[in-house]
Amino acid sequence: MTPRNQTERATVVKMHRIGMKGLAKMLEQIETSGHPIAITRLNIKPRPGEPDSYEVELGVSAFDR
Repeated sequence: MTPRNQTERATVVKMHRIGMKGLAKMLEQIETSGHPIAITRLNIKPRPGEPDSYEVELGVSAFDR
């Protein structure tokens, strides 16, 4: 629950055929960005027959005042 003076904006991002290293780097950049952002959903599914290739669904919430 957000305080009354803040607004939450949420979005879901779907990425296709992303490698684990690229995903990890992106999550690290989000974490160290300094912005009030939360990862609210992370769903990772491997792509059959493709090594280091994943379908990723990422829920992100940002907060404003």
